[in-house]
Amino acid sequence: MSFTALSEALALQGYGIYVWPAYAVMAAALLFEPWWVCRRKARARRDARHQWRATQWGADGASAWGDTRPPGDLP
Repeated sequence: MSFTALSEALALQGYGIYVWPAYAVMAAALLFEPWWVCRRKARARRDARHQWRATQWGADGASAWGDTRPPGDLP
């Protein structure tokens, strides 16, 4: 394959209409994924922190889950 002009090279013998959008979608996915992973990680940490705070012992010494038993006391 030899091209005489840049526009001819970008056209890729008529297949450029399919190739370049595919490259664009892949580039967008590669740029978007790290942001999405960080966002999900931050949300998971926030949810875990809220759940942990909700299950802490109250001022009266009672668990937020009600009566609890140590694992050794389970049937």
